[in-house]
Amino acid sequence: MSLFGQARKLRHAMQEAQTYDDWFAAAEALDRVGHNDIWREDPTSKLYHYELLAEHLAKLRDLRETAQVGPLARTIQESLHRHLGEISSPDLYSHAHTGTKRLIGAYLEEVERAMRFICEHDTPSLPLEEKLQNFQQAAHNFGGTALILSGGLAFGIYHMGVIKALWEQRLLPTVISGSSMGAIVAAVTCTRTDAELAELFAHPERIHVDALKLASPAEIIRERKLLNSSPTHAVQPRSRAAEALHPLGRAGHLAANRHHPRSDPAEPGLRRGDR
Repeated sequence: MSLFGQARKLRHAMQEAQTYDDWFAAAEALDRVGHNDIWREDPTSKLYHYELLAEHLAKLRDLRETAQVGPLARTIQESLHRHLGEISSPDLYSHAHTGTKRLIGAYLEEVERAMRFICEHDTPSLPLEEKLQNFQQAAHNFGGTALILSGGLAFGIYHMGVIKALWEQRLLPTVISGSSMGAIVAAVTCTRTDAELAELFAHPERIHVDALKLASPAEIIRERKLLNSSPTHAVQPRSRAAEALHPLGRAGHLAANRHHPRSDPAEPGLRRGDR
């Protein structure tokens, strides 16, 4: 089979994959066919400062292997920034299907090993309180990941698949937001614990979709009048507006955050740990 034929077959396998592992296996094979694996192994590129990153990697590794906890903590403070060496450049993540330069992955893995080493080893030069401050500052410097789901009725089904795939790989962020249908999926996700999400994904047929059915012109006019009416008027239980809210329950931001510390940034005061 020609390279073009192999690539087409593998892209089809990626599109038809039912699990992330199946998708990744096909994507990895496609990278080999397109020689993207060679690109990943070669650290050199004009897209980022690979020499600077290699220096930081070598220094972190040396300090960890020689058990210099204090200097290692200070080096992490200097090194751990999201834009260090331009490693967040989008172009670095659009070349291959399964990842970016191996050097970037090695650096991030070494940072994680170094932080675990600091956490697990005590030293008089680095009191526990100072350790905590260093970790908090590192979290602030590097930032966190948020998931934003686009609007559009048809996207709702795809959004649930994205949420499920990220959740299964333990990569689901604690901050999730969206617009229109994306906002509904975000709310459904953020008001559930991991156990409740497992139950939801195990029985997708139970997902309430009545509100997604096409409405007649008369229903649209009636619902518009209902939504524009005085807020003191109760929403009728069988109205389309009530149906749309059915999957969300009656939890507000604070109650949902206490139930599970995932949050929708529509309420910026609620974050992990707020009680």
